[in-house]
Formats: sequence, structure tokens, C-alpha cells
Amino acid sequence: MTRHGSHALVVVCGELDVPTAPRLQAVLRDCADRVKHITMDLGCGHFIDGAGLGPGWPTQTCARRQGRRFTIVSATRPVRRVAGLTDVDHLVESGGST
Repeated sequence: MTRHGSHALVVVCGELDVPTAPRLQAVLRDCADRVKHITMDLGCGHFIDGAGLGPGWPTQTCARRQGRRFTIVSATRPVRRVAGLTDVDHLVESGGST
């Protein structure tokens, strides 16, 4: 995680799935307590499943309640597909990578 004032950038690399989701959840929870805007960059992730995107949902819900913002950027086509299947596609900014 990189923090710039009230914004945090969380870059996810490698696999994002059942074994790694709890670590992402912890990082996002920590960010949510400290900043007003969290951006999760999935551009260098090479595998993702529904459990991997799962931590984004409670983070987004909590952020919205607190007047904060949570977005997903640099989503590849497979990430956008999984986001659509897990009903978090509205968090993915358009213009993602292929």
C-alpha cells in the first residue's frame, strides 16, 4: 500500500484467491481506517477468483457509509468478468486493460 495524503493505492500482484483474500482484507481494512479514497490496482494480478474480489465488497460498503470512496482500476478482462459474476463490477473503473 502506498499512501498519498487522504488517498491509498493498493497494488495487487500475483494470485488473488481464497488463500490470499484474508491478507487483502486486512490491508483494505487498515486503509479504510486511515484514508478517504482507496484505489485497488489489479493490473499486475495474473489470477483472480470470486473469493479474491470478495474483500472489495465490504470495503466499498463501509467506505460509502462513511462518505469515502473505493475503486478498482487496471482490471484485465478476466478480472472484469469475475467482477461481473460477483456483482462488484460497478466498482471497476472503465478503461481497464485487456
